[in-house]
Amino acid sequence: MSTEKESAQLAEWDDQKSFILAGNATFTLVSTETDQRYTFKIQRPKPRGDEDVSGKWFAKLLSGSDNTSDYQYCGMLLREGDGYKYIVTRAAKLGRDTKPQRALAWIAMHLSADKPFPAGLEFWHEGACGMCGRALTVPASIASGLGPVCAAKG
Repeated sequence: MSTEKESAQLAEWDDQKSFILAGNATFTLVSTETDQRYTFKIQRPKPRGDEDVSGKWFAKLLSGSDNTSDYQYCGMLLREGDGYKYIVTRAAKLGRDTKPQRALAWIAMHLSADKPFPAGLEFWHEGACGMCGRALTVPASIASGLGPVCAAKG
């Protein structure tokens, strides 16, 4: 069985949302109309001491050719009650009004409204579990973006 990562398109909103919020998600959004794409990492921070990080995620943008290390920090996705908001923090490497920053705010808006992304926008995961980061090898896991152990954790 191969351990090479196999990317896959996630077409269902519930799968996309679960993947984004899993804690270690790398995904690409592609506009089929403009062919513009952005690759993001949405990662839960490591807790310091007894800090609760359950409603926080760091957002990063792929900004170079090395798709393992060329990511720039953009801001934070935060859970607020039943919704989500995106904030550009002082440590952000991109300006507040750039297209990737607006895209991250737009993603947070869709998460808050529990509103699927529109037709014409493809969502691709990069072949690793959105929670633990291990390569996905089981067809059902590739289809959902979560390995069987992580999917059971919910």
